[in-house]
Amino acid sequence: MKVLYCGYRNWSIKSLMVLKGLCGNTEFTIAKTKKEFDILSKTKHDVTLLVGWSHILPSEYVENNFTAVIHPSDLPEYAGGSPIQNQIIDGLVESKVTLFKATSKLDEGPIIDKRHLDLSGNLTAIFNRLSFATIELIKNFLEKFPNHSEIPQKSGKITCQRRTPEMSEITIEELENCTVKELYNKIRCLADPYPNAFIKTKDGKLYITGAKYEEDDNLSTR
Repeated sequence: MKVLYCGYRNWSIKSLMVLKGLCGNTEFTIAKTKKEFDILSKTKHDVTLLVGWSHILPSEYVENNFTAVIHPSDLPEYAGGSPIQNQIIDGLVESKVTLFKATSKLDEGPIIDKRHLDLSGNLTAIFNRLSFATIELIKNFLEKFPNHSEIPQKSGKITCQRRTPEMSEITIEELENCTVKELYNKIRCLADPYPNAFIKTKDGKLYITGAKYEEDDNLSTR
């Protein structure tokens, strides 16, 4: 089987290295950039995998080439951009990683499989769990392909917007109204490699790359 593996994030590359050892009968070719995809997509592959990939593929390609996508949320919930950050900011601790078949509509294709994803702790730990779940999902899928299952998605309650660097600001309003845990969640989900949380001052920006918190039991019970 020939697989075109599209991904450039560190956790995605780590997943591929493991998959190459586990899937001995599969020939993986990797595209880390849109330019590489444009070149490699001219060669016929049995499956295209989008793993930690942000570029939208042409509809014509998706319609004529079986394409599966890893999305770190319990689809259809949190479809769209920046799903990990949006879930953590919303206070989620437990989620899932979804493998689904791509269609011309973003993140709306049929579900192939899911695995649990723990969103607690720092991003390094979360990415490690995401990588393990991704490996298991793709390995099981490739072993079954083309006899895998597909379940149509229903409409989700929450879709999310891709976050911009400007959205990383911690505002005066947030400092006055958010709980310490809410601020902690915003900071930890914006650690490297994402645009770090920051506070604007009169002469610049103060970037916050890490945090820990302690709740005041007397205040939290008022």
